[in-house]
Amino acid sequence: MKRYVIALAAGLTLVAVYHFQDRPALDLELLRKLKDHLMIIVTNDPRDQKILLLNTGQLDVDRVAEKIDSLVMLNPKKIGVNYCHDFEGNIQLQKRLANNSKVVFCNCAPGKNESSRLVDRDNQVRYYRTDRQDFFESYLVDDWTRATRKSHQQEVIPYSSSVFFSGLLKDIDLTADFSSITLLVANLGDFDAPLITTMKTAEVNYPNARITTLNKAFGEDYAQPDMHDIMISANIISAVNENKFITEVPDYLRVTIILLFLMLDVTLMILLRTKWLWLNVLLAGVYFLAINVGAGAIMVWIFQYDFFMSLDELSFVLLVVSVFMLVMDVIEKRRNVPAVGENNQ
Repeated sequence: MKRYVIALAAGLTLVAVYHFQDRPALDLELLRKLKDHLMIIVTNDPRDQKILLLNTGQLDVDRVAEKIDSLVMLNPKKIGVNYCHDFEGNIQLQKRLANNSKVVFCNCAPGKNESSRLVDRDNQVRYYRTDRQDFFESYLVDDWTRATRKSHQQEVIPYSSSVFFSGLLKDIDLTADFSSITLLVANLGDFDAPLITTMKTAEVNYPNARITTLNKAFGEDYAQPDMHDIMISANIISAVNENKFITEVPDYLRVTIILLFLMLDVTLMILLRTKWLWLNVLLAGVYFLAINVGAGAIMVWIFQYDFFMSLDELSFVLLVVSVFMLVMDVIEKRRNVPAVGENNQ
């Protein structure tokens, strides 16, 4: 019983220490990396055919305004414009299109009409905000209350691994039926290409590009942006319209799960303890790997059902407590306290 109490107290302390460190010094990264790549492992949604991305490319502000005016005449569902790559051009464009109520501009500064995506200090985007009604994306979705009614401050962005339909603004077919389509206009790079799929290495200096959880290097210092802001907005809009939300497992529940795994590890180390230290160390390593694999499998399994759980601390907690338990075995042996294996002989 003593060991369980010590392990439980140590586990809670280690989780707290890990949680309050900005960058944990002893982050084993095993389950954190799995968490960061869940979107790549699981997601395989079809592209949203009701969203069309339009690249302004090399068009100047006047030509962009003319093209958007033409799009308004086609009565699309909504038109969202993110022209934040050009501050002066954005001001001019908003003045030119001020009377078009169908056109929604993204505010390049914090405040009304800003994008709801949350960018961390490493330029990474995993979440979007749902604590207000006046975000850029909130004016472009069918019903923003779908996102706010859960009373969460933020939601995980369920990025789609399939790209959205896209093309060049200058080549848009003005005879097409856009009545059910949301058009998103932005500068996705000064190049002329018939289809925009993803960012290219040469475009990483683009000021409005982010690192998303579809990036294989997500969470690494060397990660390069893989998605423009307007593409992130498209994912948010699509998620809300399709009522696709990922439920994040609350802290109290995930910490409970971590402690349960820890108790399992302690139980195995107590029940299967032998009189040989080298074998105890080997078994502890096996338990460590098996529990991590099991925890990872659970994370992947529940993510398939739109539940997101972080168990970043588990590997660190298991390692420290396992070493502590082995040290206790050595101390007990030196005090001539028989191990379980010896009592059975």
